[in-house]
Amino acid sequence: MASVTDLLNTALARIGQSRITAIDDGSTNANHCQTIYPMRRDYALTLAHWTFNDKRIILAQEAQTPPFEYAFQYPLPSDFLGMREYWGSDGTVALDPEWWGTIQPPLPWQLGINTPAPSIPETLPERRLFSNATSVAIRYGARVENPDQWSAPFFEFVMTLTCGYLAGAIAKNIPMMKALIEEAMGVHLPMAAAQDGQQKPVRAYQVPDLLWGR
Repeated sequence: MASVTDLLNTALARIGQSRITAIDDGSTNANHCQTIYPMRRDYALTLAHWTFNDKRIILAQEAQTPPFEYAFQYPLPSDFLGMREYWGSDGTVALDPEWWGTIQPPLPWQLGINTPAPSIPETLPERRLFSNATSVAIRYGARVENPDQWSAPFFEFVMTLTCGYLAGAIAKNIPMMKALIEEAMGVHLPMAAAQDGQQKPVRAYQVPDLLWGR
């Protein structure tokens, strides 16, 4: 079973660096891994709609409401990396026509930052989904931290990408860094995306009826 430590030690070995016992073991190499790896992992997880981080959830409506434009706000999951699909019940907001003027109605949903409750001034702004729907379900890309849940090609992609940045940070070898990042993006990413694409059904491409007459 692959682990984060396995991935990082594979990357370190490839650039001729010493192994670590854990990403937080306090060694110099582990400290570099702790700085570089989480951001590279999350970046990789957002590059495609991977099947292994495809998640669905019904959001819980928050008691606090947005100050304008939308009627409701919903906290996003802690592992949320990006929206894929949205399902919301129909909802409308009554607005003063004089204030409304020529402004267009809001979109069905929008991501943004909430306004902290005045009664809790120390509350920090957090990402929210704003909507006029009284209930919302979403499909989203999740942060999957366990490499054992990834596909093998994706593991190779993240490992090689991380390896490139470690080559620059630890070995100070910029040519090696560039070569490894190019290998990750040009070889392993397309292979991982192609393999992952075989794990889901193909959707028919929809075109307007008028195009069929041409």
